[in-house]
Amino acid sequence: MIYLVIFGVLIFLRYILVGQATLRIQLLPILTFFLFIFSAFRFQVGCDWSNYLIQYSGYNPEAANSFNLFNEPLYKISLELLYFLDLTFPWINVITSAIFFAGIYSLAIRQPDPLATLIFMFPILILNMPMSGIRQGAAIGFMCFAFMAFIDKKLLKYILFVILATGFHTSAIIFLALLPFLGGQFTYSRIFIAILLAIPGIFFLLVSSFAQVAIDRYITGGYEAFGASFRIYSLAIGAMIFFISFRSRWQMKFNDEYTLIFLGSLMMISCLALLLVSSTISDRIGYYLIPLQAIFFARIPFFQVQWKIFWTMFPYILVATLFIGWISLSSLFEACYLPYYNFLLGIPRSEISLF
Repeated sequence: MIYLVIFGVLIFLRYILVGQATLRIQLLPILTFFLFIFSAFRFQVGCDWSNYLIQYSGYNPEAANSFNLFNEPLYKISLELLYFLDLTFPWINVITSAIFFAGIYSLAIRQPDPLATLIFMFPILILNMPMSGIRQGAAIGFMCFAFMAFIDKKLLKYILFVILATGFHTSAIIFLALLPFLGGQFTYSRIFIAILLAIPGIFFLLVSSFAQVAIDRYITGGYEAFGASFRIYSLAIGAMIFFISFRSRWQMKFNDEYTLIFLGSLMMISCLALLLVSSTISDRIGYYLIPLQAIFFARIPFFQVQWKIFWTMFPYILVATLFIGWISLSSLFEACYLPYYNFLLGIPRSEISLF
């Protein structure tokens, strides 16, 4: 299967490039560009393909001169751009994938091990977001820039990128709740302000989740909630490993990123509690946190700890197990992702009308 082959090749490259940090950095733009082509120019791949095709086909640019936050204005502007340039539906995937991969590349290249960071984002994040949930995929790309602004203590840039992310998927607005901690210490007053900021974010998240309910029921069926549980469990496991074994070490070695990783880990555990309320909401938030988990997992080898080989290998085993379990147990994986077509390489004649 092509997806397992790509995942296996990425891991093999990381294995043979042990001790060659410069070469791993040099390979990152090549691999990222390949994954962009793989995602952006896919054809009839992804569980949400039909849903977005219906949106595109039923879109009326004449009646779309008023954009609002509830309807993801930047996504609507993207549709406007397609109509203006007279481009067909598949090109919306190129726009959203470009934003997504620009974000994860910029985040990964800043890491001590960029290749490992990319590997941890491939099986779940890349296949589910820019290759299926394209609106949130674009939002995650902007949130990667927001995370970097948070680390750099750039308040206005952080707000800007969160707003841009919200323009594609309203769920991203929840991250405005992190504003009190940007450049500050953990205090009760900051926590209280964060809770106040989270209230409107949760409201918008609830609003945006209604659109996802239709997808969950009629496209991905009952497996969406089932898959969400395993994705959130894996995030929670990573967060607990961070708090139990690496929190103090991380603060000493990577203090600049400590606040973001600490808050991200708290949110991962919170997503586990949210499963009791709504698997959809928990899942939406969880996807934004996968890049932060990838940063943590990729940096584990840089710590001097007991059982270092185990701690280095465990994240790969966890992600691979989740990936293999998903493609093996999901009744819809084959229907959504197989066969893989790329319209740069040609598409079935029966579908040429889409172009």
